[in-house]
This record gives sequence, structure tokens and C-alpha cells, in this order.
Amino acid sequence: VLFFHNSGDSSSEWKIAQKQLLKAAKLDPSKSSPFALLGYWYEGKGDTTRALGCYQKALQFDAAHPVAGRGILRLKEYDEANASCEAATNVNSPLNGWAWRAIGKHKSNIEDDNDMAAICLQEALRSTDILSPQNESMSKFYSMNTVAESSELSNVWIDLAICYRRLGRYSAAIRAFNSASSTAEEKLPASALVSWAQVQLELGQVDEAAEKFGIALGQNEKSIFSVASFGQGCALLSVAQRDVHDGKAGTAYSTLTKAISVVKDSFGSTDNESKRVLCMMKLLGDMYTFGKMLPPDVFFNEASKLKSLDNLTDVLRSQISFIAKGEKYYRIAEESINVEEESDRTLQAVFACDIGSNLLIQGQLVSAMLGEGQGTRMNLSSFSTLSNTEVRDCLHQSAEAFKRAIKAYPIFAPAWCGLGCAVSASDPLLSQHAFVRAVELDKSLPDSWANLGFLYAERDAFVAASHVMNELTQVADTPMMWICRASILERESFVESNLSLKRQKFFQAADAYKASLQVLKDPDGLLGIGITTGLSD
Repeated sequence: VLFFHNSGDSSSEWKIAQKQLLKAAKLDPSKSSPFALLGYWYEGKGDTTRALGCYQKALQFDAAHPVAGRGILRLKEYDEANASCEAATNVNSPLNGWAWRAIGKHKSNIEDDNDMAAICLQEALRSTDILSPQNESMSKFYSMNTVAESSELSNVWIDLAICYRRLGRYSAAIRAFNSASSTAEEKLPASALVSWAQVQLELGQVDEAAEKFGIALGQNEKSIFSVASFGQGCALLSVAQRDVHDGKAGTAYSTLTKAISVVKDSFGSTDNESKRVLCMMKLLGDMYTFGKMLPPDVFFNEASKLKSLDNLTDVLRSQISFIAKGEKYYRIAEESINVEEESDRTLQAVFACDIGSNLLIQGQLVSAMLGEGQGTRMNLSSFSTLSNTEVRDCLHQSAEAFKRAIKAYPIFAPAWCGLGCAVSASDPLLSQHAFVRAVELDKSLPDSWANLGFLYAERDAFVAASHVMNELTQVADTPMMWICRASILERESFVESNLSLKRQKFFQAADAYKASLQVLKDPDGLLGIGITTGLSD
């Protein structure tokens, strides 16, 4: 053992070590360690046949021998080494952690039995050869790669964390990853960081997830680059969404542009697997479309600010241009789908629906740019659609995209809901049919209920609108339910001749807008409460 420790790359030292081990094996053939170390010696020289013979001989005398057991696992497939692992776990030994870990990984990765895998890995963590190898004289020979002593312990914690994640035990997975990080002598491998970040993303810890994905990307490991880029893009998009709700529009825009840059940079390193590329295209489309949630002025660069700081048309044009890039990525994804396959037809419906939503948003912004709702009660149906070709084209293309989605997947409720929105100005009856169809297909979709209620309210069908809002109350607590109720009360006040009742309805509308803000700080709710409070005063 001393010669092994001091040999380095010296062949003469290794030769001396071999002679000593052969002598030890002859002096007492019942000892396992000389045979285990001889196996290690032969493995180091590339003689796998003799190495396996020596390892197997060592395990005959000590079924849990940590050097021989690890050697068998390196030189054999698990199916061939399974008997050795089972024999080791049947022995009451503090050094059989290697066997428990091998069984646990097989249970998790091959048999998909993560409950049993977690039990096995927990047993491995209790074993001395895993928990504290530095106390074992032969721990240097546990690996052929001179890995840091703490790395195996860290890797077992990583294996356990992945099991917990598959079982849906996310908090336990986070604790296991923390233990892996604290026991790793060096930084965790990129694959472990990505898994850790994915758990944090699922738990809503978006800042921590973005940081972990960033660290993983910094390791420049090609095998995980696209996955880490996609994950960081998702995390940063979630951060931007949170910042918008907190009123930090400038920060949200900076985060969003960073997310877009991260995902775009990954295209050069992404493999050609079609589904992975589609995910990237979908994410980029979602990022650009999210620009609708930002105030228009954040899309000005410094140069354009100096030219037209107060020009609403230029501001909205820059926002529309940004959002339209999302339509481009959705179209690229849709065109790359093979519509002959059933699963791809579902994807086609999703991307066509995304295209329709993006075009609908563009039409709404063009309408706002033309003055919809400014100083009058003009709305989309009475003003923009009838007088502007650009708005009409956006809505027509949007409706056609939603129809493609319905043709590809007729029971896709969001596509029916989108179609109802796109044709609400030009064909209210078709819009009503589309919303009702969406509700029939998926009663848990709040957007369908809300849009149907707004459709009725805009046409003064207040009883029907109130009934729809009552149904929406049973589906989800959404600000749109309260905003629609407030809209109904406002419209009723317009036709109310009694001044006292008129003010009462305005107060009730203001209360409804306040209720919407308790659910979510929606801009429509903020605007509504400002108007109704002012008018009631």
C-alpha cells in the first residue's frame, strides 16, 4: 500500500508493489485486501481479465470489500455485477455503501422504482466508505481517477436528490442538493446544477434557479448547454413577469432582453433534435409576446427618446415591432412540424394558437395607436376595425390562425377562445359560439368565461353577463371577473336617471375594481378604480 501511495507514475514502484501484494496473497490466501489491490494493479495496467479474477477472489473472502466491489462495477455491466451487489448488501458491514449506491441507481434509472432507490441511497449515505472515506486506509483505491475524497459522497446526495424530484418531493430534493453542494470539495457538475435549478424553478424560486442555470452555463459543458439555456430563459421570463406585477417595468424589460439573448446564444450549440428546437422557438415567441405586458416607453432606446419622447405613435410602433418578432418564431416552429403525425398535429394547434394570440395583441396595439378609447367611449368594435385596414388585417390573420389550430385539434379550448376574441368585433354571433364551445370543452378555463361575460356586457346583456360571472366565480379567482362586474355596473349607471342610484353604482364599480386589485395588480383594474372614484366624487 505504501508503494502504491508513493509510486506516482513510476513503473518500478508499481512493480515493487505487485511483488509485495503477490507475496502477501501467498502468505495468507484467506485475506481479501491483497487480492483486491492486485485487481487494482492489473486494472491500472489494462489487464481487465486478471483484474476481474482478483476482484472476484477478494469478494469471496469479503463480500463488501470496497475496493474489489468498486472494481467489479467499473469493469462489468450492472446486470453482471448485480449478484456481487446483492451479496454485499446482505452482509452487515459499514463498507458496503458502494453496493447500496449501485442498486439505488439501477432502481431509479432502469426500473423506475424511485421509492426503493431512495431507500438504497439512504443506506449508502450511512456507510463509512461513502460517508467518511478519509478514515479508511484504502480509500485511495476506491477510484482509478484520483477523484477528491468527498466527491463520491456528493454524487450520492445528487442521486438521492434526483430520486426525490422524480417522486415530487421537491423540498427534500432541495435539501439533498444543498448537502451535495456542502460535501463537494469542488463545484458541482453542470448536470447537477441544472437538475437543482429545475427543482427550484418548479418551486417558484426563480431568482435562485436563474443563478444556478447561469453557473452551469459558465462551465461550458456542451452536453447541457441547450438545456441550461432554455432553463435560464424560463427562469428569467418568470422574473420579468414578477417584476411587471411589482411595477418594475424597466427592470422587467432588462431581464426580458437578457433572457432573449441567452436563448438565442444557445442556437449555435443546440443539437438538431426537432423537439428541442421547437421548445426554443416557443420560448422565444413567448418572450417577445410578453412585451405586451410592458408599458410602451420601455421599448425606446436612448436615441429614439431624444427624437420623439412624447410621440405615442412612435412608442407603440416600437412595441408592436418587438411583439411581432414573437409571431416570426411561432411561424418558424409551425412550418417545421410534420402534420402527418398525430402528436405533431397537437403541436401545430399550439403554435397556430400562439400566432393568433400574437396577431390579436398586435391588432389591439395598433388600435390603441390610432386613438381607441382616448377621450371617448370608442372601442374595438365601433371604431378601429371598421376604419383601419391594418387593424382589420391583424384580426383577420389572427382568426385564420385560430381556425388552423381548430382544424388541427378540434377540441383545443384555447383556440376556440382565441377565435372568439378575434371575431368579436366583426361577427359577435360567431364570437359567442366560439366562447361557448371553449367553455364546453374546458370548464376550468377562466379566459373563456371572462371573454363571454365581456361580450354580453358590451352589448348590454347585463343579466347574461352577470350569470356568466357567477359561473366564473366557481372556476377561478381572477381579476377579470371583478373587472367585468365593474364594467356592468358602469354601463348600468350610464342609463340610470336617478342621481343617487347613479352614484351608488359608481361606488359599487369602484369596490369591484378594488377587489380585482386584491387578486392581481391588473392595469385595467387600476385605470377603472381611478375613473370610477373620480366620477363618483
